[in-house]
Amino acid sequence: MRHNNLALFESADDRLIITELGEEAGLAQLLAANSVLFQETTNSLDVHTQATNTDDADDAADANTNAKPICLSLQAELNPTISATTAGRDHLNAGVLQELINVYSAKDAPSKLDGKYSAGYVLSLLGACAMTLGCNISAPFMEYLKDMTDIQDGAKMPFEARNQLFEALYGPRKYENGKAYDFVAKEESTKYGSGPSESAYNLHVKSMNFNIQVTLEKVQMKSAMESCAICPSKAAKDGSGLLTCGRCKVRKYCCKAHQRGHWKIHKLVCRAPVGKGEESVG
Repeated sequence: MRHNNLALFESADDRLIITELGEEAGLAQLLAANSVLFQETTNSLDVHTQATNTDDADDAADANTNAKPICLSLQAELNPTISATTAGRDHLNAGVLQELINVYSAKDAPSKLDGKYSAGYVLSLLGACAMTLGCNISAPFMEYLKDMTDIQDGAKMPFEARNQLFEALYGPRKYENGKAYDFVAKEESTKYGSGPSESAYNLHVKSMNFNIQVTLEKVQMKSAMESCAICPSKAAKDGSGLLTCGRCKVRKYCCKAHQRGHWKIHKLVCRAPVGKGEESVG
């Protein structure tokens, strides 16, 4: 069970979630393909340089062979080398981060985490890890993370963790894509108070998986729509332009089936433009 005085990444739960997310992200395969590049060898270069006879050379070879075992993590501070952190960031930027977001915002139960943790907190922790790596975080997911620091929409997270995420999103040191973020630095964190009480959090914890989809829909509705809400298609099935929601005039679909399938989410945020009263087809 989490403790309310713990910061991000400090609890055993956080470490478990990060480990499971790393497995789902394919970090083991990334490590296997680049183990030589990431390998941390203590003073192996110095040993080779100072080797002056056969025995010394053998010792140097042994030092290189018995290199310190390593692992890759979504949390940058746990990676042994800068190259490992860079590779992890590039790996997530190549589409893996978005895939994980899709998994935990769409399923009724997180895949490998077996529903033991709210998907809202898992996504918040994923976002925090992505910040430590310096990943490119999409505008919709960034807005979602901001909503997660709001008592009305937030997952049940420890006060210190919430404040750290709040600072990363709103504070003077707020996160910028491409720049690794250090959650340990706390110079400004005290400016944002200690957060709402535990009882307040308990009153507002929701069924997160469905609300995640609604929150993301709300955020995405603020952006220009260039593809179908359900699939990547940028044209209708017959090759014509995308169908547009009759009420909001914003959401687009490649076919009626996708529009009907998306209606249970979209209807909660669909609003007619000011002065309009058209009804959306559900």
